[in-house]
Amino acid sequence: MPLQMEARQNLITPVDMGCCSRIGVEILNAEHTSDRILVELVLTSSRLAGEPSQSLGRQPVSPNPPIGPKSSFQSQTEVLNFAVPQESKIQQFDAVTVRFIRNGRLGWSSVKIAVQGFTLVPRGL
Repeated sequence: MPLQMEARQNLITPVDMGCCSRIGVEILNAEHTSDRILVELVLTSSRLAGEPSQSLGRQPVSPNPPIGPKSSFQSQTEVLNFAVPQESKIQQFDAVTVRFIRNGRLGWSSVKIAVQGFTLVPRGL
């Protein structure tokens, strides 16, 4: 079973699900493997009983290619865009969870990826 890690960001005020068409997640990738890594974005209403949530799906992380003759690696920044559905299980969210799912031969170790920030893109843009 592949290792799954999470990073959670609680928000001060709830955000209406109708606010945006998509959410961009900026990551810094320092992975030095060809293993397939997926990122899942989950929005949660933590103030409601049972903490209902809505997954926005999974996006693959681009491989971090080696540079130079000695196969050294450099960190790269990437933005993963997740579409926000018009019909959702929740009406608003106040927590964002980013899940990192690694598949492959190193599926038992953590990923070297950091979340740099989020961009909420308004509907119509």
